[in-house]
Amino acid sequence: MNDGPLHNIRVVDLGHDYSAPFAATLLADFGADVIAVERPGKGDIMRDVGPSGPTGPIVWKSAGRGKRSLALDWKHAKSKPVLEKLVKVSDVLVESYRPGVLERNGLGPSVLHSWNPDLVILRVSGYGQTGAYGDRAGFGKAAEAYSGACDLSGFPDGPPVHPGFPMADMTTGLMGAYGIMLALRARDKGLARGQVIDLALYETLLRLIDFHVPVRTALGLVPKRNANRHPLSLALSGMYRSRDGKWITYSAGSHAVARRVLEIIGGKTFADEARFGSLREICRHDDEIHKRMTAWMGERDAADVLRQFHDARAVAEFIHDVNDILADPNIAARGNVVRFEGESCQVINVVPRMDKTPGRIRWLGRRQVGEDTVQILTDVLGFDQPAVRDLIDSGAVEAGAVASPSLPDD
Repeated sequence: MNDGPLHNIRVVDLGHDYSAPFAATLLADFGADVIAVERPGKGDIMRDVGPSGPTGPIVWKSAGRGKRSLALDWKHAKSKPVLEKLVKVSDVLVESYRPGVLERNGLGPSVLHSWNPDLVILRVSGYGQTGAYGDRAGFGKAAEAYSGACDLSGFPDGPPVHPGFPMADMTTGLMGAYGIMLALRARDKGLARGQVIDLALYETLLRLIDFHVPVRTALGLVPKRNANRHPLSLALSGMYRSRDGKWITYSAGSHAVARRVLEIIGGKTFADEARFGSLREICRHDDEIHKRMTAWMGERDAADVLRQFHDARAVAEFIHDVNDILADPNIAARGNVVRFEGESCQVINVVPRMDKTPGRIRWLGRRQVGEDTVQILTDVLGFDQPAVRDLIDSGAVEAGAVASPSLPDD
């Protein structure tokens, strides 16, 4: 447990689903001691998501990686002293319940800070702890719609579309981890003690899209989905099919690169036309260029397309499916996918790559709910064996099968 730049940070993970727990996972990758509080018997909701393999639920393997499992019913009368002790020896608590749930159970920020004034609390919810929609249930897809991301994704004559992964949840987890590190930095510099980070699922995407509100308020323009091209045609881009059936995307975000792309598909005379004097002027002819690119790529194999773009110092790439990813030599060389002994699944390695304080995945999601319950109660919280037995017998906590043999018989 004593490795990584966050090895002295302890995180209580009260979250469920993807968002807040993903923030905790990112901290665990760099050494934080993350204690996932799971429901006795049922465990984290992510254990029920997706298929299971020979060693357990596949999605949970990565969602719960690097976390210790404490099976604690935090609504049980006898659980409050356990949670109080845990909060007192922790730096961070993350949660993702609907606003008011913790407060109704006597666990709001005022109570948590009375136990530990330095505790950083990340609160993820659909629409925020304040505002007009605080009582609404919120999930990732609703956040993607609410932020404007779906309105900007898809074809002009088709419906809005969601991405093929839980984008709102995962990016919110990333933003949440960023917020936690800012709060810990402020604490360590003496600027502020325990802070509450109020993060709505939609807010991360609202911030990351970045351009739709400024162009509407400044220019009256309402960006709309534009297939695989930019909604405002700010740069040349698109998705095209090569002669051998591969889908290829390209992007040219500067005048120099766009000129080189025009030369690839139309020759130097075409690229030198006066109407292409700037990137903005080039993008005014996006429809014409799109038709030319469709025909040009359709007449060539993918390997030839990529070679010509590479030779011209322009960016293009074919669309990788998961089999392409697992077979790719660059991904292999960088160790982006790793396997664990005794596990059937492979997972994505730690990001970002740091040269002096690298992160690592210490283990995949625990197989047993409450696998670490006894260790946490005794080694971290100081409960003696009779007290542990009483907690287990009352149903407030549960010991996983791995830990059960270490309990006394009486």
